[in-house]
Amino acid sequence: MRLKITRFTKHVSVKPRSATLGFADLVAVSDTGAEIHLHDLVVRRNSAGKLSLSSPSRRYTRSDGSQQSRWRSSYRFDDVTYQRLLGVLALVPGVQEAWTEAFADSTAEVSA
Repeated sequence: MRLKITRFTKHVSVKPRSATLGFADLVAVSDTGAEIHLHDLVVRRNSAGKLSLSSPSRRYTRSDGSQQSRWRSSYRFDDVTYQRLLGVLALVPGVQEAWTEAFADSTAEVSA
């Protein structure tokens, strides 16, 4: 499987123990050429000081048309795929720039 980041939008939002760095879109291409497009993945620095990735949450509609009362994650990743995504994101120049902006007083570097 090949992974390609198609967009990274920097959006730095710092919290006491973590920070949102921005949002990414990517395309995963399988060995057979099938493409899977993932949108609006949230790129964060977690409380352990490492790069983390969250899928956006969406509110779902039940079959009867009513809104579901809770939010659910839009995408789920197995461990291998998740680590590959982090590896690709760590190489994106905008991610390093957002990391530096969010933690200018820290000497930590982006690590997958």
